[in-house]
Amino acid sequence: MEWAARDGGQIALAMSGKLLHQQTEGMPQARADLWESLDVTGVVSGAKLAGTKVWPGMVADFCLVFATNSRPSARSATLVLCPSPSMTSTGAVVYA
Repeated sequence: MEWAARDGGQIALAMSGKLLHQQTEGMPQARADLWESLDVTGVVSGAKLAGTKVWPGMVADFCLVFATNSRPSARSATLVLCPSPSMTSTGAVVYA
């Protein structure tokens, strides 16, 4: 994959949640291609946030992917967050 970011630059992508969980239509390969092409440092799954006060009007699953524009190393790690509006009574996502 080729990106419009300099080597070592930071990339943030809002993508379909299908990237994380769908097993059909070439998604496993698309997921593998992304993780092999970039050093994915974080993923926020919006699967439980669609149609809530957190993102009103959004009805589809989504995810936010954060990466460094370099190939992953043997020491690379990915932080995955799966917030839920039930974490607070207002629908706001709060991290301690």
